Amino acid sequence: MAAVSFSHQVKNELARIMPPKNCCCLAEFSALLRAGGTLRISAGQPPSFYVTTDNAAVARLVFRLGKSVHSWPPELLVQRQERLQKQNRYQVWLTLPDFRDPILQQLGIIKGRRVYEGIRRSLIRRQCCQRAYLRGIFLGCGSITNPETAYHLELVLSSEGYAQEVIGLLNRVGLQARVNLRKEMQVVYLKEAEQIASLLRLIGAHRALLHLEDVRVLKEVRNQVNRLVNCDTANVEKAVSTGLRQAQNISFIADKVGLDWLPASLRQMAVVRLAYPEASLKELGDLMEPKLGKSGVNHRLRRLEEIAEELRRGKGGE
Repeated sequence: MAAVSFSHQVKNELARIMPPKNCCCLAEFSALLRAGGTLRISAGQPPSFYVTTDNAAVARLVFRLGKSVHSWPPELLVQRQERLQKQNRYQVWLTLPDFRDPILQQLGIIKGRRVYEGIRRSLIRRQCCQRAYLRGIFLGCGSITNPETAYHLELVLSSEGYAQEVIGLLNRVGLQARVNLRKEMQVVYLKEAEQIASLLRLIGAHRALLHLEDVRVLKEVRNQVNRLVNCDTANVEKAVSTGLRQAQNISFIADKVGLDWLPASLRQMAVVRLAYPEASLKELGDLMEPKLGKSGVNHRLRRLEEIAEELRRGKGGE
């Protein structure tokens, strides 16, 4: 049995929310039909809407909203796909008595005698209706990537005008969406975890929101640990590289003039560094007699490097 996608889980959760108010039912139903439905008008046939989905919970919601909003006789068709995962595909048909039915005007599907590309303002006047409308859009044409893989939520719309209206609504609730053209479809998307979390919170996907937040926390902890490990590794590599360079300079001094030529304090430092090329400044200080602080160790090692450089320039006798 194929694993259920994260998008499918989110839609299952959202589709079980039945708006408590008639205004919200109307807003969500309008968005669902606009985003996921098809209006069919043919000569000699009554106009009809049908919504196609592979999610049984979404199909049930369309059926319930159709009965709640208007006395259309809904009809449910189930088709078995023969290819790929062989899932059921559901079609909910809503037949209208007439193209001039006022419910099409209320839903913002028709304006005058034409199909309307915008969002009817009366549908999203209240905040509760805005949330319901956005929930309906996601149920109709949305998808979301599992946050364990990436942060990405998108709404695939067929009309450029309607896509801009949806972006305007998202802006209205504080979300900054972008749009791309993909195979002649308008793809409105969010790619930031905080933005996606805000939208899930608005439309009522609380379980999905908790999952996203858990993943965000784990990723942040993992990234912080990686940064600390990388920082420590870089510091160790730098210390080792510096120690080896200092040991090479001391070896050069030994070959050139001998360590006995150095003052006693520098000679002791040179012997300890040659014996422990990978030791830290603190470890070197602890090995000195008497013990020496990090700044003192660093000062003597710098002086040894300066002497090596002077010898290379032929100034060793000064």
